[in-house]
Amino acid sequence: MRRLGGILIAAVASAAPPAWTEFPLRSESQARAGLPGGGGGARIQAIAWSPADPTRVVIGTDRNGVWFSDDGGATVRPARGLPLPEIKALRFSPWRPNTVLCLAGARDAAPFAAARGEGLWRSLDCGATWSFLLAVPLEEGAFGGLIAFAERENARAVIVGSHGRGLLASFDGGDSWEWRRLGVEGRIAGLAAAGGAIVAATSEGVFRAPDLGLEFAPVSGLDNARFGRTAGDVLAVGAGRTPAIYLAWPDMGLHVSSDLGLTWTPLGKRALRPERCFASIAASARREGLLFAMERPIGKKVVKLPLFSIDAGRQWREPEDIRALGRFTGPAACAPEAVAFHPQSSGAALAGIDRELMRTADGGYSWQPWGAGFFGWESGGASFAAREAAGGRRLWLALGEAGLWVSENAGRSFKPVARAGELCLAAASHAGVAGTLLLAWWQTGGQRALLTSADGGASWRAAAEPSAARPTLCFHPLKYGTIFAGDLVSEDGGASFTRGAVEVFAICPRTGEVRYGADPEKPWQILCARGGAWEPFGTDLPGAPRCAAVNPENAGDLFVGTTAGLFRWKGGQWRRCRPAGEAEARALPAEPHVTAIVFDAHRPGRVLAAVRDSWLRRGGLLESLNNGEDWEFGAREHPVGGIVQIGRDEFLAATDVGFFLVGAEAAKP
Repeated sequence: MRRLGGILIAAVASAAPPAWTEFPLRSESQARAGLPGGGGGARIQAIAWSPADPTRVVIGTDRNGVWFSDDGGATVRPARGLPLPEIKALRFSPWRPNTVLCLAGARDAAPFAAARGEGLWRSLDCGATWSFLLAVPLEEGAFGGLIAFAERENARAVIVGSHGRGLLASFDGGDSWEWRRLGVEGRIAGLAAAGGAIVAATSEGVFRAPDLGLEFAPVSGLDNARFGRTAGDVLAVGAGRTPAIYLAWPDMGLHVSSDLGLTWTPLGKRALRPERCFASIAASARREGLLFAMERPIGKKVVKLPLFSIDAGRQWREPEDIRALGRFTGPAACAPEAVAFHPQSSGAALAGIDRELMRTADGGYSWQPWGAGFFGWESGGASFAAREAAGGRRLWLALGEAGLWVSENAGRSFKPVARAGELCLAAASHAGVAGTLLLAWWQTGGQRALLTSADGGASWRAAAEPSAARPTLCFHPLKYGTIFAGDLVSEDGGASFTRGAVEVFAICPRTGEVRYGADPEKPWQILCARGGAWEPFGTDLPGAPRCAAVNPENAGDLFVGTTAGLFRWKGGQWRRCRPAGEAEARALPAEPHVTAIVFDAHRPGRVLAAVRDSWLRRGGLLESLNNGEDWEFGAREHPVGGIVQIGRDEFLAATDVGFFLVGAEAAKP
């Protein structure tokens, strides 16, 4: 057994399948405090707190699906069975304590989203596992309170809103469903139920149905309200025998109803910054007048979330500063996120703030980081991790919109390096004469720029003008100062770069004389240079190339990962690489997106390819032990965005639920 970053890694057993060990990515402040996990990256769009068991919390994100907790949100785990990434709404059933309903989207506008299960899902075990119920049309990027439970006397109703078909209703607790049209467009932005009445905010005004009848009529005075792409709950129900219902109308301010939605009174915009509007509202069901409101951000200006009021919205206060905590953070601009009040405590609540789960125990005045485990960085590719050469302890990780992070202690804790763009796409280190040279691809807007750093990332120097080149990084195995980066090449160890017409993405690791690349004008046509000019290599691939690797023993043995699968050039043609076993072949996604290919530097013949589904939250690793002749597929319930070898028998894999060390099954001691 050997140790990396405080984790024991077993010696590789040749016949054992790869084992996955969670890599504890923590910031320095978390390491000092003894906290057990990493920070955020995925926006929290839905939180459901079990009314029967306050320790049970279910959380939905914008790109990492559903997570659940059995300790009040202190730690969270990814749920199983729901492969869609974007969670619109979550609600526990008040009548069936273990039942949770969820609306989940596919994060794309393809017309066959419903065929992938976009719509209503149900869990019967408090959010741990899920099954699909019904297709519901949903809009990408919109989320909020689209599930409501209503009860009056002996009648019960479950109401679900859609983005284009009206309402889905059940009158038997969710066993059977029927569609009800609401308005002409049928686009629902939010639902609320109290005292048997149901209120719906739509793109055509606000509607109300009394007595669970679902015979909706426009609400007088609010018929001109228009709710477009919502980001959060625009309706909230407060506490009391006849609870107040609050409406966050972004253009006209906050409104309140004291008669179950029949008549409404404007509370006006808040006084601190009148130009700001509320994007969503949350109300405590146990403490009258306690409200949280999420502002609609303007551009990329930072807003604090959430504001709180203890007098039913007449006055609003800012929470204590929550930013100087040394946390992992996402982008500079906060977007509205979800809020859920504790079902039994009047002052406790959970909220998504700056893409991280936080908790308050004093009614919103102060917030502390709470949940651990929401990774969600869009990290991956063939160069998302870089380890210092010659046994160094520094390890860099390109974390997309979270920037570039470095560990000085082989992965036990991390800290951010100086940012040089909006997204950090790739990183690599090169041991030069003057010390370690760090190279990183950064993206700002639609342009990518290669930058170099001689001080570990504290300062950066642009290698060339920004372009749209692919973020690849290759080093010549013999000419020590030759570096290939996209369509840039350096012959002096990174001191200067010149731009060429070909993007180099693979090079023979033995001699470096055979190079493969692509013409940006013809990206599906692979090019090859064997010591001379670039020439076409084979026919066009069926998918867009995303990565490539050359067999160290054979310069003509090329593997290319595309958006349509893994391909190998053999016998004068491209051959698809797939497992021979029927079960493994079925487990492989129909459109496998291969994000990285690695030849094991210490086990000849072993090849690993990272796979993610082009549409759903699933993926795995393709593995061959005989140079690509035969393949096995190890399926994972989460997409694998990349894999990098960082040591002997040590591979680091990036997924949407965190980072993992991939080795072999542990040998018996």
